[in-house]
Amino acid sequence: MDNRTRNLLTAVGLLLPILGLVLFYMFSVLPQKQEVERLEAQVSQNEDVIRVLEEKENNKQAESFDTNALQRMVPVKPLVDQFILDLNQAELVSRSKIQQLDFVDEVLNPEQYAEESTSEETSEDGQENPPDVATEETSEDAPEAPPNEIGEAVAGLPEGIQSVNVSMAMASDNYPSLRTFLKSIEGLPRMAMVSGLSFTGKPEAVSLDEGEETKELLYTADVSTFYIPSLTDLAEQTPSIDYPEPADKENPLYETVTDEEAKE
Repeated sequence: MDNRTRNLLTAVGLLLPILGLVLFYMFSVLPQKQEVERLEAQVSQNEDVIRVLEEKENNKQAESFDTNALQRMVPVKPLVDQFILDLNQAELVSRSKIQQLDFVDEVLNPEQYAEESTSEETSEDGQENPPDVATEETSEDAPEAPPNEIGEAVAGLPEGIQSVNVSMAMASDNYPSLRTFLKSIEGLPRMAMVSGLSFTGKPEAVSLDEGEETKELLYTADVSTFYIPSLTDLAEQTPSIDYPEPADKENPLYETVTDEEAKE
């Protein structure tokens, strides 16, 4: 074997391992490296998406908490039932009596309630029952509350805010009880405002016998509370109404009855 052949074989022997390493890198190492880079990019993208979703969830939870707290002061619904319960609490604290409660706006939708009551009076065969005469006389004799008196008191409301206005005929033992009732209303968690008050003091006693008599202080209080009906997207976050538990009374009246009368 001459030197030329030996050199050729030596060169081929050196090139074959190098060519094998290049082919191994191209067909084995390089695809895996590209797959690793692709997976790393996908992981980085998924981490960015998760971070954005977490930020949105945190903002949503913070907004829900703040909205619920704010809606206890100014809800997006009228929540008339809850407002009546709050008035009853103020009534108990001040040892006063709410003799009459009149809503002087259309929050209760009187036309809808009139239609519901008419449908209830309709019998199953399609005939309407005759209306109660005493009820008609009472409704005719009852004085109507002027709808503009309280409305003018809260005329300067910001845009989007509406008011629930109620006129109450009240009775308290004395003037301190009256003040306690009004302070209890203005101290409610829900924002409320006493927009009108009219009362007449007790007559001056001219004898000892008249001084011993206790007469109630009668007055009329106009109260307004507020809500924002335009924020319909927050209606699901409205606080629930805290209805009292039922008393489970068999007789709703405070009277003494015998066992035989109770069984009848």
